[in-house]
Amino acid sequence: MRLTLAAALVKGQRFDFLVEKATELGVAELAPLLCERGVVRPGSEHKSARWEHLARAALKQCGHSRLPLITAPAALAEVVRAGVEEGQQVLLAVPAGGEELRRCLEDRVAERLTLAVGPEGGFSA
Repeated sequence: MRLTLAAALVKGQRFDFLVEKATELGVAELAPLLCERGVVRPGSEHKSARWEHLARAALKQCGHSRLPLITAPAALAEVVRAGVEEGQQVLLAVPAGGEELRRCLEDRVAERLTLAVGPEGGFSA
């Protein structure tokens, strides 16, 4: 299964940690999300370069051979549209949605999956 993790930008170095762990887990693509309820806005190209550097270091650490593609920060609607156009199943991580994700992973419902995780306040309507 090819997994795209679309995650809301979060404060401090938490997104750096997410980049490292997602790389170690073998995520194929990491899409930073700009969310209405998110408090972080991307600063500059410096962050993208830093994320790629962190992903390369994590790749060496875990022994995987594929570096995840880290896209430019985008709105949820753009990420969902791109996933659907590429034939991916798109799931939103919401408090009551764990069963659907588990089913997709266990049953291999989709070969390509985008999982969107919102900010601490959740996705807006």
